[in-house]
Amino acid sequence: MRRSTVRLLSLALFTVLGCSDHNSTAPPAGRPSFAAGGQGNGNGKTSLDLIEDDYTNGLLDKNNVNRYREYAVDATDLLPAKYKSTVRMRPIR
Repeated sequence: MRRSTVRLLSLALFTVLGCSDHNSTAPPAGRPSFAAGGQGNGNGKTSLDLIEDDYTNGLLDKNNVNRYREYAVDATDLLPAKYKSTVRMRPIR
């Protein structure tokens, strides 16, 4: 049950973040920034980093970015090859 709760919370977080319509990539003043996928081991970009880069550059729409975020967290075999990374994300504790 705990694992499914973590998955649902992850999906909800990515959905909320993907639905915001901000033109700026800078966080609001006084708030820490959140970089989805910034949990790699420092040796490259995670799948979430690659997805976020393309979304930031306008190459992905909201529906696909949310779908690919979920795949990156829960079903990497469904990710397009472009977003598959060998850099592992740190597990949620």
